[in-house]
Amino acid sequence: IYSSGGGAAIGNLEDGATYYVVAAGANTLKLSKDKGGPAIVFGSVGTGRSHTIVESGSLPAADPSSFGPRTIDNPSLPTPFRGVAVTATNSDDIAGIGIAAGFSGSASVNLSGVVNVTTVNTAAFIGASARVNCTLVVTTCTNPDANGDQSVRVAAGNNYFELGVVASLAISGGAGVGVGAAVRILDLNTDAYIDGSARVKAARDVIVMATGKEKLVSVVAAAGGGTVGVAGTVSVTLLDTHTYAYTGSGVTIEADDNVLISAKDDTSIVLVTASLAGGFVGVGVAVGVLSASKDTQAYIGANSKVDALAL
Repeated sequence: IYSSGGGAAIGNLEDGATYYVVAAGANTLKLSKDKGGPAIVFGSVGTGRSHTIVESGSLPAADPSSFGPRTIDNPSLPTPFRGVAVTATNSDDIAGIGIAAGFSGSASVNLSGVVNVTTVNTAAFIGASARVNCTLVVTTCTNPDANGDQSVRVAAGNNYFELGVVASLAISGGAGVGVGAAVRILDLNTDAYIDGSARVKAARDVIVMATGKEKLVSVVAAAGGGTVGVAGTVSVTLLDTHTYAYTGSGVTIEADDNVLISAKDDTSIVLVTASLAGGFVGVGVAVGVLSASKDTQAYIGANSKVDALAL
């Protein structure tokens, strides 16, 4: 089984697909889509740091982006940047771990859980009726003596990562009961905008960009053993994301090159629930619940005027 480890797959290979090994020499092995079929000729080299090929039934390596620092990429801009930049960024890296274990000769009951309720608001904006690089001559917006690389950037980015691990173990000569629960309620809002009636002018580009990225990993496990063994796990995730890039009504934007209004949100969620019960009577229950509501929009407000000369 081939895994791209969270990156782009190697050319002519498919992430998660099963392939067969073909001997191509004394110390050379190649892959084939069919048993005994022709060897695959690789195309692109792919991206990422953790491409793996494992025997069927084995687990591939984890996505390395789940560890270490995480970044949100911005669009290519002049270096060094010239002009007006309004930016807001937020990064959260949260780990919640709950573990309970108990041993008894008669009865053992253990409960463990993690509850996380988070609201994040990240906004970058130019206020209503503001004038940026705009000198009014009567009713005309002028931008005299501007550098050719002058740009205006309004950018908001939010990066959220959460790892939740809950484990419960109960072993008894009589009754062993283990229960694990994980609950997370997330409200993530990312906004980049130019508010109503503002006037913005740039000798190069005007960029309004909102970017969100969230990755959630939840593992809940419980085990109960005894004459009567009972184990139960539940994982509940409620996710609401709002990612907007826009202009208000009546906004005027004039750029000698390009105007970009862009909103993007990427979500990755892994939920694992496991339950093990052993004894003369064993009862195991594992439940995972996910509700995700994502709202991603990019738009120009009503009665606005946008000129991009793309010189």
